[in-house]
Amino acid sequence: MTSIANLLSNFTDLVKPKSVTDCASDYNKNNPNPISLSLNQGRKFKKYQGKIKSNLEAEAVILSGVEGFQPIIKPGPNDTLTKQTIDVLQQTNVSQNQEQILGNLRTEYASTMTDYEKLMATVSGGTSDYINRVNPNNPYLGKMIQLQGGALFYVTNQGVAKQIPSMDVYSAVSGQNGFPAYGDYIPGSTINIPWDNSYSTPGTTLPTNPPLVIGTPVQAGQSVGNEGANVYVNTMINNPQSSYVGCYNNLPPSTEIMFVPKMTSSNTANGYYAYASSVYQNNNDFTGPWNAFDRNINTWWHSYTDSANNLYNGTTGQYTGTTQTDILNVGAVNGEWLQLNLPGASSNASANANATAFPLTRYEIQGRQGCCGNPNGRDPNTWYIVGWNGSGWVQVDYQSNISFN
Repeated sequence: MTSIANLLSNFTDLVKPKSVTDCASDYNKNNPNPISLSLNQGRKFKKYQGKIKSNLEAEAVILSGVEGFQPIIKPGPNDTLTKQTIDVLQQTNVSQNQEQILGNLRTEYASTMTDYEKLMATVSGGTSDYINRVNPNNPYLGKMIQLQGGALFYVTNQGVAKQIPSMDVYSAVSGQNGFPAYGDYIPGSTINIPWDNSYSTPGTTLPTNPPLVIGTPVQAGQSVGNEGANVYVNTMINNPQSSYVGCYNNLPPSTEIMFVPKMTSSNTANGYYAYASSVYQNNNDFTGPWNAFDRNINTWWHSYTDSANNLYNGTTGQYTGTTQTDILNVGAVNGEWLQLNLPGASSNASANANATAFPLTRYEIQGRQGCCGNPNGRDPNTWYIVGWNGSGWVQVDYQSNISFN
């Protein structure tokens, strides 16, 4: 049977031959101060660890002088990186021209490192300014401030100072859509910054503490207070003309939709009906109202001219007839009219509440071409665009003294 001492001896003494007959007395021969097996193992382990540490320190000294292991590179004649490079170059047979090239490269390298350090300082400074600007502790966020001289700015939650361009705009936005109430601002005596014309340019720094960035001017009706925050839609607009796929509308913007179909002499197409107060010579095929909606620049609607009730002055263009249209909040307006009924409206001259509703965002008017002072002799000068609300005509748009090009 092998003793515990014999087993341990096989792992501690790596020099003398291994034998299961070893005993503890073998480790104490010629030693006047016998020690235990455990202490002997500890002493050898400490000695071996010391050798490892010495070797690592030596390797570390060698690596510290190798290019690429420098913690901070500062090109110069005495640093390790440049010294090693110079030593290699001195052992290399190079021409004077090559030495000049190498010298230029060293200079360019030093210049590049200087630019790099400047750029890093700029980036670090810009990042620090941004963090301070949007920090909730910024005392200007969400407030109105005044510079010396009276200029007012609203500061968004992102630290952007938006100038109030006029007192009319200030009155319109005060207390509305997230803006502070009228008169609620940090006075110029507190800000203590005089006006400078550069503060009218977006992107300019306003030297407050912390610094703010000048933004675009405030506009009447603008909303503030959600800068830097996520927003979401909680109600879908009721638009029966669109079929949404997720959040995408299957139709282009309404400003690009020509919703009136191409008409023919029947004055109707797909539920749309065209009417007019009168037609020239009562010839519908020639100048009926459908010609205004046939998408043909060479055709036109023309009103009746064979009666004193449907005349325009040939010199001034002023209407001298008797046809009128009553417009709510406007009154009776003299002039011939052209009407378009939308699908669902009654087939008579007045649309009703059953008609399909479309938001009118843009329209085009083209006068008669090739006649009477070509090309603009028969262009309209003043007109109303009106819509039927179920009980009367309401103004949608009004233009006067328009000169067509």
